[in-house]
Amino acid sequence: MNDSSPQLPPDRQPAHERPAQPASAPQRAADAYAHLTGAVYQHLPVLVVHLTLDGAVMNINPEAERVLGYREAELQGRNFWAVLFPGRLFAQVPRFMSLIEPVHHFTRDVPMTLRTRDGKDRVIAWTRHLLPASDGPAGPGLGMKSMLCMGVDLTDRLNAADLLGPARPGEQPQSPGPNVVPESALT
Repeated sequence: MNDSSPQLPPDRQPAHERPAQPASAPQRAADAYAHLTGAVYQHLPVLVVHLTLDGAVMNINPEAERVLGYREAELQGRNFWAVLFPGRLFAQVPRFMSLIEPVHHFTRDVPMTLRTRDGKDRVIAWTRHLLPASDGPAGPGLGMKSMLCMGVDLTDRLNAADLLGPARPGEQPQSPGPNVVPESALT
């Protein structure tokens, strides 16, 4: 266009010629929230594993990569339970999958032993949330599309508790903290 041609109103101009519009306050808030949640996901010292309902890995966060010993790309599309719970360890999976709070669609702090890529067993306390499909009704077994599993590695705490050993007669046992799962709960 030259300077003498009439200007079209902004809503009638081709998109590539329209002046950029500043983001609205709700859009800026949504963008800030998306940035925050992305940063939390990347830096949270908790394993985060996003799975399909049948256990295929959709994505994992860097902490899960570090603890499990697998890169996200190596696990995507593979069955999480089959890869990390081989042999006798797989027996824990049906129990974990059956534990679900019916109203809020989650389980909390379920300890499970998994095997990392380097062959070490780690005890992880998992919290699992079922995520509803955005286009369907939510309810027990209705409209759920995936699950988000968040895990805290308890292995070092449990090993520290073993090092403390039994208390002497007349002494109270030492406790490594409120988040340690007793050995009896791991079987």
